[in-house]
Amino acid sequence: MSYLIREYFNPARTDIRRFAQTAKDALWGEDGLIEDFEAFFNDILWNNYKYDHVAQAEKLLDKKILFIAGLNDQTSIIEQEFLPLYRRLMELNHPDITVEMTQSDHSFRDITNEVKAKMIIDWIQNN
Repeated sequence: MSYLIREYFNPARTDIRRFAQTAKDALWGEDGLIEDFEAFFNDILWNNYKYDHVAQAEKLLDKKILFIAGLNDQTSIIEQEFLPLYRRLMELNHPDITVEMTQSDHSFRDITNEVKAKMIIDWIQNN
């Protein structure tokens, strides 16, 4: 979310504002998961630094991490969201990161639940 909030105010990123409006329509309101969009947005806006995974990467140094990423993800684009965090963790010499890179999209819809479960189970068993 911190990346999206930073880019939301970039005048050239109309795609981000369109995405935010679509998310707002889907998630907030009377029938949505969260009722108060303004409270959510203001919290993310004014506290963006504490939600920024790259800025807070040091807090992950004592955690074993499994990343499952999709090369064709157009929602959380790896160059914008995954790679900056991964590279920051590498700069900090994180001791235990596993990456499962797929050719999938954001929802991993072209990967069966069994394949996804196997990635997670194998990681748990090896850690």
